[in-house]
Amino acid sequence: MSPKAARLAWGALLGGCLLSLGILSLGQAQNDEPKNVAELIPQDSVLLLNFDGSATHKEAFARTAAHQALFESGLVPLFQKGLAELAAKSPAGPAATEGPMGKFFEHLFEHGVAVSVSVAPPAPGGPPMPLPQALLVLPEAAEFAEPIGELLQQTIGISVESRKIGDRTVQTVLVPDTPGVEVGWWANGGHLVISAGINAIPAHVAVGNGDTPNLTGSPLWKQFGPDSVEFEMTSVAWFDIGAVRDMFSGMPIPLPPTDDGAPVTVADVAKVLGVDNLGAIVSQGGYNGAAMWSETVMQVDGEKRGLLALGDHDSITFDRIPPLPVRTKGFATFSFNTSKFWGDLVLLIREAVKLGPPEAAAQAEQLLAGLPQMLNFDPQTELFDTLGSAVTIYLDGGQDFFGFGGLAKIVEVKDAKTLRKTIDHILLLAEGATEGQFKSHRVEKHGREILTFEFEGVEFGGLTIDDNWLAVGFVPQTVEAFLLRVDGKLDKWQPSRELNEALAELPKEFTGLTVTDPRAMYRSVLSYAPLLFMGAKAGIRESGQFPPDFDIPIGLADLPPTEVIVQPLFPNVMMTVKDENGFRSISRSSLPAFPVVGQGGLGAVATSGILVALLLPAVQQARAAARRSQSKNNLKQIGLALHNYHDVHNQFPAGTVEDSAEEPEDRLSWISSVLPYLDQAPLYQKLDQESGWDSDANSTFTSISIPTLLNPGANGAVDGVTHYVGISGLGKDAPTLPVNHERAGVFGYNRKTRFRDIRDGSSNTIGVTEASGEFGRWAAGGNDTLRSLTQQPYINGPDGIGGPYQGGVQVLLMDGSVRFISNDIDPDVFKALITINGGEVVPPF
Repeated sequence: MSPKAARLAWGALLGGCLLSLGILSLGQAQNDEPKNVAELIPQDSVLLLNFDGSATHKEAFARTAAHQALFESGLVPLFQKGLAELAAKSPAGPAATEGPMGKFFEHLFEHGVAVSVSVAPPAPGGPPMPLPQALLVLPEAAEFAEPIGELLQQTIGISVESRKIGDRTVQTVLVPDTPGVEVGWWANGGHLVISAGINAIPAHVAVGNGDTPNLTGSPLWKQFGPDSVEFEMTSVAWFDIGAVRDMFSGMPIPLPPTDDGAPVTVADVAKVLGVDNLGAIVSQGGYNGAAMWSETVMQVDGEKRGLLALGDHDSITFDRIPPLPVRTKGFATFSFNTSKFWGDLVLLIREAVKLGPPEAAAQAEQLLAGLPQMLNFDPQTELFDTLGSAVTIYLDGGQDFFGFGGLAKIVEVKDAKTLRKTIDHILLLAEGATEGQFKSHRVEKHGREILTFEFEGVEFGGLTIDDNWLAVGFVPQTVEAFLLRVDGKLDKWQPSRELNEALAELPKEFTGLTVTDPRAMYRSVLSYAPLLFMGAKAGIRESGQFPPDFDIPIGLADLPPTEVIVQPLFPNVMMTVKDENGFRSISRSSLPAFPVVGQGGLGAVATSGILVALLLPAVQQARAAARRSQSKNNLKQIGLALHNYHDVHNQFPAGTVEDSAEEPEDRLSWISSVLPYLDQAPLYQKLDQESGWDSDANSTFTSISIPTLLNPGANGAVDGVTHYVGISGLGKDAPTLPVNHERAGVFGYNRKTRFRDIRDGSSNTIGVTEASGEFGRWAAGGNDTLRSLTQQPYINGPDGIGGPYQGGVQVLLMDGSVRFISNDIDPDVFKALITINGGEVVPPF
């Protein structure tokens, strides 16, 4: 089977399941002995989602803080009453909630659902690759099975076949435009079973009949099923990455072969990335007393390498948390060893590039070796080694500013002296990279230096380096308050009795810990409830969808007080730990609330935090400088080509090929004339100079991209584009002016300019510039390759003259030199530089 066909199979599989769900209605079930849902699911399921439904765990849920806050407070019953009345009085009538569809979704919520995906091995003579087989089980929903086929035929005209498979009567539908994907449904053990895939239905029938192994024999089910935990589990989900990887391990990857000539396979890539020993990711959820409880496990068999090593950091303890503000709204602390992360990342890069072409490894080594020179400091010794591994992010309620002012990040420091020097250097790089638009300011407070930042006149942020801490805040007051807490001049946060009780149920060592208090968030949200309630009532009256005298049978006074809702709640705690078996995340919550930030451990792979903020200006400066230098070199190459053309023809090329009978916009451009001098002689020989640039004779060749014409800092490049344009002078009619006109530039449609025509001086005349706005085709005459000044601002304005580098534009002067001209140049001076015969005295620029 082709990859396209395989994708169709996967898509049709999912679509078929959703289609079946969307049209379920009431019916009669086949009589069957009751079965456990797990007995209907294949043992080798690589993807599983099993949700029990609310009816199974009513007593456990009634003991939770969430039930007290939402139901016992009267909040949810109040809204249920209002929604029921709305449904009854809506144009659709009570059928919306009391009809077959309403009853189905109510059943789904109460009794749950199980979804499974297994991967069948290739059958003899069948598709050459494993293909997915999906199963959907709706517990105690056998009554919904019978009328599905009839509804399919009546509503969308799909042909349904009823046939006997084993001892089951199965209704089936062949999904159109797929290589044999079938969707089928039947009743078994009182449950509704829906199957989708190629040859999936017989396989799933066999599981339900006990002819092939079911989920109860799965090692993952035995390890993570309902009997594996001390809390009351309501759901379990997993993705067995290891099993999927092993199934496809021998599949070749479109990469250069290995040194021995063998093709690179999925197994080779998995080994390089360090995921060859990654097992399943499993999540379990449920109730534990008053708390909603969940645990997520990432199984790793043996050493954590490659990608997994990036998230493998030493465990820390609660005493590594820095002094937090008394009014903290929540915090996250995690272990992130920057030196180890950098070393693991470099090792991963070196291993990964070995899968590419031979020159990739050499290029990667050259880049890594040259990084200190590019940055003008060694990131390993002068940045990463100066930082400790404990990182904390928190919200300081005492310094809040529209919800963001109190955000702060604190990182342990091992070598404050070296770190201060590195930060100073990075700030200098940032100022240089932005042409001075980014600035830093320093103020001495409490024996330390606090830095603030300014960009385009807007001041923001705060940063300080204490002997033991690096502190960064959204506003400098947050940073200063942290220093005062370090000095003992401000009170510090202490864990509450509720938090200590929660922590007592969790491990003492961790790689990540997030604490949030949902009461603060729900107080804020509920403070808007009266306003939203009144707005909703007004909106219903104005909608015209209900009778004029209709009103929701609940009033503002029916809303419970906010404190009644939030009083049962307690702090939410999420902790990530690691052991020899992998990573594990544990969550204990009263009600979901927005966390401060991500976790360590499982989430640390994606967390570089303050390092990104510190290194980004330096890296961007280095990359921008390299791109700007390459663009400058491109302009020099164009200038050299123009000079060589002049040496041969005693003139510069006309703006368009003058021998063509086409209109100027359809002719070949001046760039096509200098192709032989840009190392593109073979391409020049293939062009028909008398035909249009996009004619049948030329279109194949004019769509070729020429590296010298591509500005590395520009975005949106397409085949045959140019990021550089010739200058035709002042005014919209500039391309048509004669060579001796005072507004004429170097290039005109038919203008043949010589050095002696440039009376303003070749060192004071711009011939070619970087382009901005819409980029044209290098082969096309007209505005694609010729630009003139018509209205201000002249640089990065409506005329399309400008560039991607902040502060100005790079231009080619007709003496062959390249200059960077600032946006702030006097417009009259820039106009003088555009013309060849304006007679102006050009001041220094």
